[in-house]
Amino acid sequence: WGNYYQLKATGGNNAIRVNVVAAIEGLFDQGTVNHVIEDNISFYLHSNISPYNTVDSAILHSYSCTLNNAVIFDNAPDGDYYLSVKHRNSLETWSAGPLSLTNGDSWVTYNFVSSSSNSYGNNVMFKAPGWCFYSGDVNQDGLIDLTDVLQIYNDAGIFLTGQYLTTDLNGDSASDLTDLLLAYNNSVDFVSVVKP
Repeated sequence: WGNYYQLKATGGNNAIRVNVVAAIEGLFDQGTVNHVIEDNISFYLHSNISPYNTVDSAILHSYSCTLNNAVIFDNAPDGDYYLSVKHRNSLETWSAGPLSLTNGDSWVTYNFVSSSSNSYGNNVMFKAPGWCFYSGDVNQDGLIDLTDVLQIYNDAGIFLTGQYLTTDLNGDSASDLTDLLLAYNNSVDFVSVVKP
């Protein structure tokens, strides 16, 4: 059984393996250069031909707060794919261009944090020392606007607390003014998903 689990944990011989380095604005700790909490993040491989359909996806629960995500795509054939990343309250972000990926190859790394040009349309914000996905799209409609700000405001108004709240942008288990300001600042900049 040990060999089976070792093979499954690495995606076996027929899997695309991508180490995705990604930071989420609200969860990013500038001091440690890590996230403040463990969380679920979704990863998608999209066709590089319009309408850029999803070919494969993976949801990963990061069991450490590191920005490195070892993502295994079991169902995608060899090819060129856009990579997109979603999180429960951040803006969906796409890779700057298609990645050439092959099943069974060793790990490929894609780093969204090291440069704004690694995100399609430079659609990230700088929070020293790295580039982060915008926080505040709590209703996941592809833009950060007054609807998101009001949802956070309403939860903050009733002092909502608990783990993994959609309106808790900074991971402190409470919806409050800090979360509201993050979303508000991004909403006044009319931040929205940018993709091919």
